[in-house]
Amino acid sequence: MIRVLFPLIYVCLMSINSFVASADDIGNDNSFVSVEAAYVSATKIGGTAQLQFRITNNGNTSVNLTSVRSHLAQRSRITILDPYSGRQEISDLSVQRDETLDLASSHIRVELINLNADIEPGSTIEFELVFRRFSATADAHVH
Repeated sequence: MIRVLFPLIYVCLMSINSFVASADDIGNDNSFVSVEAAYVSATKIGGTAQLQFRITNNGNTSVNLTSVRSHLAQRSRITILDPYSGRQEISDLSVQRDETLDLASSHIRVELINLNADIEPGSTIEFELVFRRFSATADAHVH
């Protein structure tokens, strides 16, 4: 009886999971994501600048941030501070529905790497948040 029941339960559970959509596959409207309090550190050409901001997901599903782009940087990276292994680069950052992540005060960091121009205090820079199914742009003040 158990030999028959266990496979049946397994098949039922797998069927249920197959109907669950990935968060970003449900929609691609960036009007549900807001970026506030964005600023970046003043940095010289060739350097790495830390980009800080608060991101809020006002949508009905979670969204997954995969990268950050800026025309001023050759590349960027998203990292987390792991208490056991130190700072680790991640490829995906999930922002749950109705969640706000404050990258200015958390263990999560976004860095703009190998700048191709100086970032001067008092100016602003544009950056793009790239999610799985959409992107959103925002401006950051330089401090």
